[in-house]
Amino acid sequence: MKDLWGDDIPEEEPEVKVKKLGIFDFFTDITDSKVNLMKGLSEEHHDVYEPYKMNKFLSQSADSILYANDMNGLPHLPVVLQYEYFINSIRRRNRRPEKWLVDSFEFDNLKNIKEYFNYSNQKAKDALLLLDKSEIEYIRYKTRKGGKENDT
Repeated sequence: MKDLWGDDIPEEEPEVKVKKLGIFDFFTDITDSKVNLMKGLSEEHHDVYEPYKMNKFLSQSADSILYANDMNGLPHLPVVLQYEYFINSIRRRNRRPEKWLVDSFEFDNLKNIKEYFNYSNQKAKDALLLLDKSEIEYIRYKTRKGGKENDT
């Protein structure tokens, strides 16, 4: 195409929107779709894949727990090799990752609530949502055992 003065106008290429990959995209690829998303990524984008989280997700399923345990024993392997091992070893099946407690502080609070009220895990999780910070601190104070770790 030319402008008013006869010069060529460079044609604009349409922008291709690339979807940002997350850990769940890799999990779905390993367990269900088997497309191998890692082939299309450059090396600087390999940090999106987190081996710890993937091992945690895969260890929740009975048929993939041994594969996750194998990779737990080899943490020094590059990310691509771990991913290739999973995608070529684990059979295709629709799996869903379960949630887990992430914050250790929340886990300690949960443990204190279970001890103080003599609750089960589920009841303690429900109670944790209902209690405010001052009540949690009071329960924490009442359930403290003493010793070097708990002296604050």
